[in-house]
Amino acid sequence: VSIIVGGLLYDIPLVYSPWVLLVLPLTGLSLAAIGMAIGTLLSNLELIVLVTNILLLVLLMGAPVFIPLAALPLPLRMLSYLLPPSYAADALRLALDGTITGPFFVDITMLVIFTIASLSVLGRRLRWRTG
Repeated sequence: VSIIVGGLLYDIPLVYSPWVLLVLPLTGLSLAAIGMAIGTLLSNLELIVLVTNILLLVLLMGAPVFIPLAALPLPLRMLSYLLPPSYAADALRLALDGTITGPFFVDITMLVIFTIASLSVLGRRLRWRTG
């Protein structure tokens, strides 16, 4: 709904590609899995809140979601390649632009890698209860 309303409201020509249906859930899954991994690695609630807030600040400043990649200083540009929102934002931009080429598939691959890495941490660290 946000994409459709935003496109109409700002008169932006968007390509409503079925790839968006892959990008959006994969983005949510990769970011949620990272959040769950943080929660399982830390046991103190106050520490989880602190780390989450710091990570949120790093994600907002270091990932080119609100600020174009070219406008970021070099250290933040380098950091952005380690953050999932960078790949998610780029994949969504490319999908809505209709540019399904090599960089799009690199972004999707990186989101899958972040998701698998986070879920593997969860699989090892999560305390499963039986019975």
